[in-house]
Amino acid sequence: MSTPPRRFPIRALLVVLALGAGAVLFLLWHTQGSARPAPALVRPGATEQSTESLAELEQAEPDARESRSALQVATPDEIEEALARSDRGDLHVLTESAFLARLGSLGVRGGTGAFERIHGQKAELGAVFVLVTDGENNVVPGARVFLDPATPEALASHVGSGSYSDAVRSATSDASGVALFSNVDPIEHLLAVEHTSYLTRFFGTLLPVAGERTFVEAELEKAVDTIAGTVRTENGTPLSGVMVSASHYTEGGVPFVSTMLTQNDGRFELGVVTGSENVVVARKFGFADARLEHVRAGTKDQRITMEPADTVRVSGFVTKGTSMDPVTAFRVDGKPFQDAGGRFQVERNVQAAPQVLLFEAPGYDSRTVSVTLDTPRDLDLGQVSLFGKRELNGIVLLDDGDGNLAPIEAANVSVASDTGWSASQVTAADGLFSFRDVVAEEVTLSASAAGTGRYQSQVQLQGDAPTYVEVRLSPGTWRAAGRVLDDETGDPIEGAGVEVVERPYLTALTDASGSFELTGIPIQSFSLRASHSGYSDATSPMLDAGDGEASWEARLKASGLRFRLLAAGAPVPAGVRVTLWKRIQPTLAAALAAQQSIDSYRFFAQTDAKGEVTFDVEDGDWYVQVEAYRLDPMLVRANSQAAQWITLDLPGVTRLDGTIRYADGSPVASTSLWLHSGDQDYSTMSLFHTDALGNYRIPNLGPHPYALSIVKSVADQSAQHVIEFVGSGASTQRFDVTFPPLTSSIHGRLTDENGVGKPGVWIGVEYLDAPHRSILAGWVGTDAAGNFLVPRLEPGRHIVRTAWTAEETVFSDIVTLAAGEDREVNLVAPNVPGLHITGTMIASDGGPLGGNFVFATDADGHQNGNYFSRMDWGYTGSFDCGGLRPSTYQLTLTAMGCMKQTRTVGLASSVNGLVIPMVREGTN
Repeated sequence: MSTPPRRFPIRALLVVLALGAGAVLFLLWHTQGSARPAPALVRPGATEQSTESLAELEQAEPDARESRSALQVATPDEIEEALARSDRGDLHVLTESAFLARLGSLGVRGGTGAFERIHGQKAELGAVFVLVTDGENNVVPGARVFLDPATPEALASHVGSGSYSDAVRSATSDASGVALFSNVDPIEHLLAVEHTSYLTRFFGTLLPVAGERTFVEAELEKAVDTIAGTVRTENGTPLSGVMVSASHYTEGGVPFVSTMLTQNDGRFELGVVTGSENVVVARKFGFADARLEHVRAGTKDQRITMEPADTVRVSGFVTKGTSMDPVTAFRVDGKPFQDAGGRFQVERNVQAAPQVLLFEAPGYDSRTVSVTLDTPRDLDLGQVSLFGKRELNGIVLLDDGDGNLAPIEAANVSVASDTGWSASQVTAADGLFSFRDVVAEEVTLSASAAGTGRYQSQVQLQGDAPTYVEVRLSPGTWRAAGRVLDDETGDPIEGAGVEVVERPYLTALTDASGSFELTGIPIQSFSLRASHSGYSDATSPMLDAGDGEASWEARLKASGLRFRLLAAGAPVPAGVRVTLWKRIQPTLAAALAAQQSIDSYRFFAQTDAKGEVTFDVEDGDWYVQVEAYRLDPMLVRANSQAAQWITLDLPGVTRLDGTIRYADGSPVASTSLWLHSGDQDYSTMSLFHTDALGNYRIPNLGPHPYALSIVKSVADQSAQHVIEFVGSGASTQRFDVTFPPLTSSIHGRLTDENGVGKPGVWIGVEYLDAPHRSILAGWVGTDAAGNFLVPRLEPGRHIVRTAWTAEETVFSDIVTLAAGEDREVNLVAPNVPGLHITGTMIASDGGPLGGNFVFATDADGHQNGNYFSRMDWGYTGSFDCGGLRPSTYQLTLTAMGCMKQTRTVGLASSVNGLVIPMVREGTN
């Protein structure tokens, strides 16, 4: 795959939400339906039980072991077998027992909370437990673990800006090396691990399973190369306390970031990936950021000069919640403050972009405050409220009025604060509930259960100990019963929801006969509302339960779009995402408006256990898309007067397996593979990764031509190899790849017309023998003198060029490399601004576009201005092909699922505002 045309500034994640997992928190949530002891309600003053070690668990009585999900300690051979079976990138995917035994082998011991539930875990979501270790069989505490959904939107962040997406979740490994993620969507996630003492590792994709726990071990490597140097002022004075970072992005877009503070003599030394090019950034208050591009690993005397910058003072006072009581000990962006009035004052640089201040204090939830400091004027923030992470535990009881109390199972309990924080859960069989990490001092506690009245109360939370409450619900007097039927067929509707309109917490679901029953209604007159996906709601007239019971037969009118998804003749599993796109007018104005308000034009739903999904949308034309199974947008029509059942036979039925090897047979481990629509000149579909043995797996391919763009090494991420294949439509297919000897290289120097070296310019090597002419076999940046080196090239014909430059692109003659040859190729690039061709792609049928790619070819056959317009799906694909000379160009535009378009553009000056309608494949 060629690199995105614009190298965005590398942006580290500003705030990491750290979740401290317990020593064996992987035990906290047990498989649904397994036996487990009911957790007791711990009251103040209760003593903790003695700690149980893993070895003690192994020796426990059989009944006790059974009550803990029948955990069995795996043998060392079983652990090795589980590690060998790993097929998810560089992760070791373990069974629960193997994970437990692995912890035991590392000396991890359990704690008293090991067998409590994960708080708020939802049955339809998964949990992921990540054990972080190093190559010397040690656990790694303090590692930052990231889970980022592998959706088109998330991949657009990885590839487009080189950062995590907004949906990323993070956790920090605890003292036992374990990081816990609860309530994880059952979709593929990209997993990465960072630690300042180790190389940042990208471990490929991980697929959590709904209702299950996934156990993995991620192994980090020590940095084996460094970048060292000094930071000084303009007059040569060493600067201490400067935050220096080196950032390097892999092809998957996951960052490696190494940071440290300079010493008194201004020196720094950063561990980096061997052979990598890094962006080095130095930051210190009172000085403008210094940024260096293309710093190679192994650089030992990098000099960084920092210039003074205007500063302002930001002040305020920190309080305990919304009260005026001060927090006397806290930190602002890591700087400690000790003040009886909670006052603080920090200096910040004046800059146009908003800045973020991080406030932290022991016992309080951290808080970020965004400030704009674009003028040299001091800023007083006033009061900054911090809220403690507090705990609220309780029990819900049924009070029959005669002094008898009984715990209520499945009662709904919710808490909310006046700051907008809220949470909810359902009580267990013992009536218990527990909210941890409550970010408030006072909450509104609400509770309800079928057949009872509603409870609501304000609860003041203790700051130094858990708060305990007892909630008593009283039974109602009246009841309602009836059936919910399909209005057209008269068939019963199973799973329909029925609620008391005046008491919406009183709800029931219909059974297979469509029957429902509501008990404990506290008012005599009420109305009922029935609803079900794919039907219009129905509301009863006011009912009178004067004789103790009211009855109602609800008849629901079918509505909406209903899809039944089949793959190879069988229903797809639950949790497959289906997207519905509203059809728009095929004009630029309509496309831009739809993209601007995308949430009003695009809707998501997931299949149920039958492989079915329903959308309640307005009448009109829509495009349905099942991206995971390669179904491009297909036009359907919604009619609210009648439901439409649409069966979709999905094309994605083939699983492609393979192994990527170097010429010597060694695996190409943890590298990236881009899957493209093979007949579309590089339209991007999905990103995949090899595991430690070089194996890869691509699911759900349809019978179609494809291309794989494979990164040849992690260190030289741009060195690409492109192959083409055809999906056969069989259930499985295998495609192994062995690279040719990567022994050739090209080095040289880029200068202007006066012979002056040009630093910081991207150099691309285009491999002419690749099936796709848009592929660059390598791209590197020039150093301070304009020198460059592109290693690990295949023998064959190449062209060296400047790439993604604001100035005119220049090309070498064709260079034919023999095996093992190192060729010198020098380029002269005059300082002449390049011309641009800009425009927007839209779909001619008013639907969405995916994976847009644009390039311009001049009269000599040279490709200019390669440009990824969009990496995800949307209504528009805006492009800007730059670095062009005056000439006549053939503009080639591709988009996923659309026919390739070409335009001839005569370029004497820049051409802006082209609108290119893309015609979908299969259109006459």
